[in-house]
Amino acid sequence: MTTLQKKPAFLLMAKAAPLTSHPQFLLGLRARGLAPLLVTESLPPGVDASAEELARHNSALEGIQEVAVFTGSQQLAIQQRIATWANDYDIRGTLCLGEIFVEGMGMAADMLGLPHPGLRATKVCRNKLLQRLYLRDWSPRCQVIAPAHRASFVADFSDGPAILKPTGRFASSGVQEIADASELAERLTEYEADEVLLLEQKVVGREVSVESLIQDGKVVFIGITEKATNESDGRFFVEMAHTFPCGNLSSQEVTAIRATNARVLDRLSFENGIAHAEYRVTADGGVYLMEVACRAPGDGLLALYQLATLRSLEVELVKLALGDPVTYPEPVRRARQVYMRHAPGRLIDVQVARAVDVTPHWVPDQGRWPAIEVGSAGDPARVRHLMVLKPRGTQLSEVRDSFDRVVTFLIDGRTTDELDRLEQHVRDSVSIVTSSA
Repeated sequence: MTTLQKKPAFLLMAKAAPLTSHPQFLLGLRARGLAPLLVTESLPPGVDASAEELARHNSALEGIQEVAVFTGSQQLAIQQRIATWANDYDIRGTLCLGEIFVEGMGMAADMLGLPHPGLRATKVCRNKLLQRLYLRDWSPRCQVIAPAHRASFVADFSDGPAILKPTGRFASSGVQEIADASELAERLTEYEADEVLLLEQKVVGREVSVESLIQDGKVVFIGITEKATNESDGRFFVEMAHTFPCGNLSSQEVTAIRATNARVLDRLSFENGIAHAEYRVTADGGVYLMEVACRAPGDGLLALYQLATLRSLEVELVKLALGDPVTYPEPVRRARQVYMRHAPGRLIDVQVARAVDVTPHWVPDQGRWPAIEVGSAGDPARVRHLMVLKPRGTQLSEVRDSFDRVVTFLIDGRTTDELDRLEQHVRDSVSIVTSSA
């Protein structure tokens, strides 16, 4: 079969959740006449690895042409399956929407001769230890705790407080503050016996993420998002709010962040795609790299970009993967996502006072996020969506990583003051009902 006879296709490497949360990816591919080929880590219970079964389970996934299920560690098997697909399809681009497939995405795109972030970028971004080694000039001080040396490391540790984190996880899993040697000894038992860990200097400061669109090695757009975590509540560092564009930086701090980010991208030899980097900015203007990924950002950041710029970022990510020219506008509004705190217990209900004109959207019941509707630049602030991420009856616990969060809402407006007032109004009006029984 010649290339001209092959069906045009696009390779997606992702779990189902990002595709149902951000349907613009699949809609955009279908509009271009590209058949989506999906490599995924797992399928819902009872669903076979077929496009037909997936679509029957969730109509938001209609149109996927082929499905293959692999773990992120099955690199050779993944590449072999993609090469087999390439015999029958003209694969024109590839995009990764989940951390575990970042390295496989780079390898596949390189094998197929398609635009991609670069093999160095995909390799380094997938591992926190490699990030600290390659990008040490912009990183906190850190030490490696090898599995066989945990006991001796505890005996020598005296430099708290520090941050303990595993090198291979994501979504803030396993990231926690350590006060002293006794606490370190206790916390080390919470990790798998073969996990490599980092113990890092604690950097106190404001946290931001930087989303960079890079094409042919040049940054064509950069956005800075303000973060808030739950670190003040305990020892964990889970993101609890995002605001785009960031509103708590001086012009000098913005310049410093952009300069550091440019050096990080240059060291990674980043070629094509999106870089999602997280930094801490200290009171004296220092900029420290927390971590960097070469994939689309998680949570609701893609929705925030659409609400703030009035244009889909997903469309531009597909263009980057295809090698088409990319432009993206500066924000004309402000948008925020907030994750609400909850009491541990069994989830009974989420109730909203009449003062807020929004109905809870139970994602597990609907199988997808609600569609994002953008307004115009001058619209007053409003609540776009209130989403419940777990089904009724779920046992809720302390928020230790991103998967422990349960209720989130999206708002947008003209000014930071508008957002602040509306956020507090929603917080006062929404109740997460739990039972300890």
